[in-house]
Amino acid sequence: MARVEGLYWVRERDEGDPIIAAYRDGEWTFGDGETFDDESSLTVVAGPLEPPTAEVAATWEDRYAAILKARRKVRGKDPLAGWEYLDGYYWVRLPGKAAPVLAQYFEGWGAAAGEEQFTTVEVLDGPLIPPQVAERHTA
Repeated sequence: MARVEGLYWVRERDEGDPIIAAYRDGEWTFGDGETFDDESSLTVVAGPLEPPTAEVAATWEDRYAAILKARRKVRGKDPLAGWEYLDGYYWVRLPGKAAPVLAQYFEGWGAAAGEEQFTTVEVLDGPLIPPQVAERHTA
């Protein structure tokens, strides 16, 4: 199937939660920089992903604060586990780049589908909510 280059929510069939991968030059690349050539065992869940609108970006801090408040209420402790942000995927702006970039926060900032690390970012939206995927049940 011909596919447009971009970032997609994907998962390997029948296992794991959706993650973000990049489709470029006919290859899939994941957050660890690994490529995945065999699309037959890969399920594309959603995408290509688009940067947030200005209206969405303007409200991200309030939505993020609400997520933190809900997690504190449920867990009764620091939902950040000592880190600066919740783990997940965020749309960010990098110094010197006009276009938003999809980044992953996991004990620091990095490209959502690649190996590049970032030290300074301006968060525009996130963490993104993974799409719900129907689970296969066996009898």
